[in-house]
Amino acid sequence: AVVSTQSGHYGRGGMSAKVGTSLVKNVSRGLATDMDSLNPKRLFVNSDLSERYAKYRPKLPIEHVETIVNKLVKRKPALWLDVGCGPGTSTQQIIGYSDKIIGVDVSDTQVEVAKKNVVHPSISFVQGSCEKLPAEDNSVDVITAVQAAHYFDLPAFFKEVDRCLAPGGYLCLIGYTMPSIQDNKVFTDAYYKIGRVFLEPYMKDVLGRYLWVEYDTMELPYTDTRQKYKVEVVIPGASYEDIYGDLCSSSMIPLLQKDLGEKDALELVDEMFTENGVTEEMRAAEHVFVHPCFMQTVQKPVAV
Repeated sequence: AVVSTQSGHYGRGGMSAKVGTSLVKNVSRGLATDMDSLNPKRLFVNSDLSERYAKYRPKLPIEHVETIVNKLVKRKPALWLDVGCGPGTSTQQIIGYSDKIIGVDVSDTQVEVAKKNVVHPSISFVQGSCEKLPAEDNSVDVITAVQAAHYFDLPAFFKEVDRCLAPGGYLCLIGYTMPSIQDNKVFTDAYYKIGRVFLEPYMKDVLGRYLWVEYDTMELPYTDTRQKYKVEVVIPGASYEDIYGDLCSSSMIPLLQKDLGEKDALELVDEMFTENGVTEEMRAAEHVFVHPCFMQTVQKPVAV
């Protein structure tokens, strides 16, 4: 597999809070099963969550960016839209690869964090939706959506993609599946179990349907041009804070906060690592954190 190496954020940063075992055992499993509650506009209203997302989530692998530019488009794109850009974590990876980059997100909070964290003359961030993209007809060379398309109204999004993409332009949908902690099955299993406990109420509709199967089940436009690429994002020297922070930047946190409040939700995740066998020695050690990252691409037909 192609490997992309990224840096971690060292230091635990005070992640030793505990909550009662009864809270771990009795937390509701009926959290926010309706799709409207999973709307990113509703999920990312807390700037702390957006900041955690920006700090702890893996960035768009440069290998995918270079595949888009060098293998697919085969030139420097004039205009690149990054839809569902969040706090700009992935959008910043496109700097230098396109003349103009527009990051679009439905959440005002995410856009404000992006504007603060990613400043470059080639980039602008705007609040908007996947159903109404900020571009003229036939004007965009590349449209990306990183860890976002499974939340979209796909028919409406694909209609806008077809309107905005220039003939020969590319749609590239990118996502991460469940990460692992290299050579530490206990830690990996703990991460997986914690994620499943709180993702289970909506996994079937949101994640299981598309993300966990690498968008293979997603019906894309221009299907005869469909290609798939895979990269492993490897973060060496990852601390417990990196791994805990990655999990706590998930959209599961706003759902927990509805029942528990922000502090208790974060403490609960920390406590559950202990409940699932993560020792103080594991917390103090550095780890290799591995994120599988896939990319599905299609090309709009070139006008005859």
